[in-house]
Amino acid sequence: MVATLLFALGVGLELHGYSMPVWHTMIDGSPASEVLFGEPRPLRSDDWLVNLPTALSQSSHEPRFPRVNTHIGLGQDLLLRDYAMRHWSTLFRPYAWGFLLGDDAGVAWMWWTQTLGFAAVWFFVLLRLAPARPELAAWGALFLVAAPFLQLWAFLPGRFGAYVGLAVLGADRVVSAARPGGILAGAVLLTWALGCLGLVIYPPYQVPLAQLAVLLFVGLAWERRHDLRKHGGLRVAGLAGAAAATAAIALAFTVDVASSIERMLATAYPGARMSTGGDLPLWQLFLHDLLVAGRVENWSPLINIAEGASFWLFFPVAGAVVLRDAARGRTDLLSLLLLGYAALLALYAAVGLPAWLARSTGLSWAPPSRTLVALGLADAALLVRLLSQPPLATTGRGFALGIAVAWAALLGVLAVSVHRVFPAVGTGWLVAAVAVNGLAAWAIVTRWQPAGVLAGLALVLASTTVWYNPLVRGGTAYLRENPLTRMIAAIDREAGGETLWISYGPPVVGNLFRVAGVPAVTGVHPLPQLELWQQFDPEGNFERVYNRYAHVTARSSGVAGVRFRLAAPDTVELIVEPGAPELRDAGVTHALIVAPAAPTLPGATHLDSHAWNHLYRLHGDAPGELSPSAP
Repeated sequence: MVATLLFALGVGLELHGYSMPVWHTMIDGSPASEVLFGEPRPLRSDDWLVNLPTALSQSSHEPRFPRVNTHIGLGQDLLLRDYAMRHWSTLFRPYAWGFLLGDDAGVAWMWWTQTLGFAAVWFFVLLRLAPARPELAAWGALFLVAAPFLQLWAFLPGRFGAYVGLAVLGADRVVSAARPGGILAGAVLLTWALGCLGLVIYPPYQVPLAQLAVLLFVGLAWERRHDLRKHGGLRVAGLAGAAAATAAIALAFTVDVASSIERMLATAYPGARMSTGGDLPLWQLFLHDLLVAGRVENWSPLINIAEGASFWLFFPVAGAVVLRDAARGRTDLLSLLLLGYAALLALYAAVGLPAWLARSTGLSWAPPSRTLVALGLADAALLVRLLSQPPLATTGRGFALGIAVAWAALLGVLAVSVHRVFPAVGTGWLVAAVAVNGLAAWAIVTRWQPAGVLAGLALVLASTTVWYNPLVRGGTAYLRENPLTRMIAAIDREAGGETLWISYGPPVVGNLFRVAGVPAVTGVHPLPQLELWQQFDPEGNFERVYNRYAHVTARSSGVAGVRFRLAAPDTVELIVEPGAPELRDAGVTHALIVAPAAPTLPGATHLDSHAWNHLYRLHGDAPGELSPSAP
């Protein structure tokens, strides 16, 4: 009930934590009055640069909410992505439902779906693991919400975690409900949750989370094994029906989107990506046990702060207790399954698996840095499960002290590597963090004040992460109504809606055209626009470069002809002069050029400028050389 009220309040007030106000900096440097607290994070480009402009382009399109968005290149089928569209699969895309209420409500809906929605779902999952201990479930859910892997990714994995949690709850309802109606409701929830999880194609999260869901269900069903005889046939029918319905949904979706899936699998990135693990050394895996999120400014050794994100992990401590209890006669299958899976993922991350094993388990689809979402959930579930159980009478203080010392010693060794990579963290901080972990380990092993310990861990962790995302109200109006967007839209209207744009400079502005409701060949292409690029590269000499998920931008070199350059694994530069006949032949009519001042271009007419953004009509009859493109 509390989560529902907070969700309604957040959506009603159009509040969210996305860094969308970064667009002010990119467009004209104007003040971002929509920021109520904190500061926007340019790093969160997955949100403000990619997902939000594309989501908004769905409502600016005519007709609204299409499956194929014609403002992206020659047209982009968005069915593999989680956007609002007029298609039956929208039933399984609750993340996007809010856009039916309006743009700002839609953005807020996205945020609260993957924050409050995640928290509420995992409260109930943890409550199922710790029956009659709602305080443990509540603090455990907060412990997860405060995790660096969620906070520093701006909750991007949150909806995947919520979907898998709903699937676990639905399956558990099928095997635990006392009445036929409850069994049926569980089967419906399971089917819907699996549809939600399966129809947003991102295997790096889907594969490990689905595996975790299976293990949770097996453990919970084993606990109910003596109660399954009542309505046993109906329970089997419920699970079988959910499986059949899910298979039917998956088949219908696969047939509908087969060509897009085929194209995605054939890409150089991410289709050709295959992992065998071993990318994360132990010090990086347990980095956030040392509470460093707010202590480091330069995260370049790990690419950026998000790529360096993980969880505050305790599965080695909890696992030692679980194994000792099992050796002393108290075997908890669910805890053993969680421990085994956490250990497997840690092994995969830090050491790696043979290629055949990585493929057979499906983990080859998931780089270790993405499997951390399942590792963190398994770890928290194991911790809550353990804290909900009283210690065995044979658990002595010596064992607890030994585990605490061993845990502190391990983290102390890892802290040496952390200090070497991030000296700014400080020796004193690392020593204190190791000591806190040692005390926490002792409390976990002895189950001393379980709720208080978990509350303390959650609050300490939250103090190091919740500062990261800003509190923002609205913000879509600026994207649609800033002077640059209005200029682009006005030029398109004057041309009878027949413009096709290209952008020169940073890849950012290429996504503004879709918000303005006009087509552009640059911007983010979730699927490669092979038909578009073949007009520039009929021999296919550069196909390996542009056959990928890509941020596409254009660049001038002062040399005639067309080339493609891979600026980053997901960034493609189209090297062509604004006045080149190749652009005219491809139907490109206008250009946006980012430069300190508007350059004079043969073959192009300057139409208007806003700040460092200059708009041109292209003639396609002469080459032209640009000055360096920098705002």
